[in-house]
Amino acid sequence: MQSLINYLKRLVRPETPLPRPRYGLDQPGGFADNFEALLRLRGPAAAEFASEIAATMRTVGPDDWIRVDQDLRSPWIAPADVAKLTARDPDDAIELLGLASFSASGYARQVALEAMLGIDHPRSVPYALIRLGDWVPQVAEVAVRVLRARMASGDGTSLMVHRGLIERLDRVGRTDLGWFQQEIYSFMRSSSGRQVLEAGLCSADAGERSFCYRVLQPEFGHRPELVAQASLDPSPHIRRWLAGCIVRREVHATRETLLTLLSDQSTMVARLVIRSLDDASCAQYRHELIALSFSDARPVRQSARYAVQRAGPFDFADACRRTIEASAAGEISAGVVGCLAESGNQQDVGTFVRLLNHDSGRVRSEAASGIMRQGGPEAAAQVVWLLDDQSGRVRRAVVSGLAAAPAHLWVAPARGILASGSPKGRVAALKALCGRGGWDPLPDLLAAITSDDPYVRFLGWDNLAAWQRRFGVRGWIRPTPECRAILEPVWRAVRNPEEPPDWWDGLRDMVDAALNTGTNPV
Repeated sequence: MQSLINYLKRLVRPETPLPRPRYGLDQPGGFADNFEALLRLRGPAAAEFASEIAATMRTVGPDDWIRVDQDLRSPWIAPADVAKLTARDPDDAIELLGLASFSASGYARQVALEAMLGIDHPRSVPYALIRLGDWVPQVAEVAVRVLRARMASGDGTSLMVHRGLIERLDRVGRTDLGWFQQEIYSFMRSSSGRQVLEAGLCSADAGERSFCYRVLQPEFGHRPELVAQASLDPSPHIRRWLAGCIVRREVHATRETLLTLLSDQSTMVARLVIRSLDDASCAQYRHELIALSFSDARPVRQSARYAVQRAGPFDFADACRRTIEASAAGEISAGVVGCLAESGNQQDVGTFVRLLNHDSGRVRSEAASGIMRQGGPEAAAQVVWLLDDQSGRVRRAVVSGLAAAPAHLWVAPARGILASGSPKGRVAALKALCGRGGWDPLPDLLAAITSDDPYVRFLGWDNLAAWQRRFGVRGWIRPTPECRAILEPVWRAVRNPEEPPDWWDGLRDMVDAALNTGTNPV
């Protein structure tokens, strides 16, 4: 068994200084033998050894107890031996009893927890929370008594520190502990624990604030100020949780709170709140939803546009056209352009083409998407040059759009960018060319592995290996005549590299066979 000291060294933060273990705690043979040795020791040696073990256990942080529960198993301890652990300083005794509560003997675990009742120490809380899920019912019952004793003494602080163990109680598969979790939550909402809970709402720790909001959720109905406070919390996870509660009708939000969440910077929060609106609410918030229909975040504007239509028809394309015409060049919003791309028609292509030279990468990206969405198959030729755009957002939009466009309209310009474009443009062109199926990407992959750009060469080799794995077992697939005409000169130049990878022989045999036999269209 791994020694306790070495295990805890890995468990706690590496920078935490630990005293050098004595009495063989760091030796193979582990903690089991040494804990049994502690029970046989007498006098100062026993006290020093016990203090060392207790000090080590106190280094376990609140976030480490779940791993301790999964990994730590102390030796077999006779119930009579547990009494020897209590005859020490309470701060040390509670840790030793806690270790005894991990014993393989159910009787020893039960006696250890009963001894904790006599000490009534805050450090009994994590050990008792772990033992709530014990497979021996008598042990779990004593653990409940230990925790109820701590609650009777008003110890909300220890429960807050070990909130992670409390939150997992309803996920213990061995038994149903949700009822006791609710009992703890009720205590924390009571006068004895409320001070700790209210203080936690102002904590700098987002996890602590989240726990406090969840415990206080039953009070949201008559305390709307808590809902408003949660809607303004700096943590997007808390705001998203609140939005989910609103969607499930677990929380009623005022108009001011809904407006705050509708304008939230988190896309998920805004979308969840929009989903929570019924038809009457969509009509009530129609003005706000129309404004959100021009949001820069595509998921938000699509959800908002659908909600507006539920309340009645609205011509979004006309509104976008009027807004663009009335805006100065530098004031055009990417959200308005994106909404026009999604709701307009072919007559708007001219507007999108003019915006391809806009200073904003977001605007150019939405304009490129609008051309490919509304311009028909021929639109690919109008945007392929944006593969060399300085904005990564624009390049990604073009690569995505070209995947659905006829290849003969854009492959030649893309190859030109791959050969002589900017470094980022070459990468985008290679990604677009690799998106085609069959043998068509192979000439461009072979050209990429001879590029003077090291990153393009790396991507070329990586994608070439993936292509070989994907098509190496499909011997019946052959290149088209057009592909063969491009592939043959490129293949002759790279057929015998100086340091070929392990899979190169398989690729060479496959390409040679395809070029030396009849052709079948892909």
